[in-house]
Amino acid sequence: MSQFGVLVHAYFDGLANSYGLVCETSTDRLVRFQNEIVFLQVLFDEGRSYEIGVEIGQCSVPGIPERPFNLAEVLRLGGVPEADYVAKIQASKQDSRDFAIKRLADLTEKYATLLLQGNVLEFLRLAKFRDKECEDYARFRDLRYARHDAENAWAKRDYLSVIKAYRPVEGNLSHAEKMRLKYAMSHVAKG
Repeated sequence: MSQFGVLVHAYFDGLANSYGLVCETSTDRLVRFQNEIVFLQVLFDEGRSYEIGVEIGQCSVPGIPERPFNLAEVLRLGGVPEADYVAKIQASKQDSRDFAIKRLADLTEKYATLLLQGNVLEFLRLAKFRDKECEDYARFRDLRYARHDAENAWAKRDYLSVIKAYRPVEGNLSHAEKMRLKYAMSHVAKG
């Protein structure tokens, strides 16, 4: 068994056992525990980014793919400050791997209890949270691109392009940007 597997078993076996999860897979990059309802897996990207992560999900039903949630999502849903730390854990050295895996086990035990119990409502709540995060990210991305395009157009006094950039994201503009849009629209109407 790899050193990664040894560490995962050292820190996660007790947690897994307390929820009736048994080890289904143990490789250099993945240790997966599961029962008939949920799974818990610890992943390690050895040789590339050295990222270590934890995923929890409902076991798949035939024809429906699994949808694992990472521990960082669980922590963000709970407003836990360590979510950013968990999302970026990288450990290329053995001692840092030991600390990271122990910390992940502690956080999983503390904050993922309802998921490990197979609580369907908690999985639904987490799925809605993920969807909202995706929507928020898309809105932020679109607004960033619109601002960039509008700024370039404004510098060239290309008011039609300012309008084209701002219109799709108008509801998310700052007061100053709304005034800029209004100004651009008045110039296009005159011209």
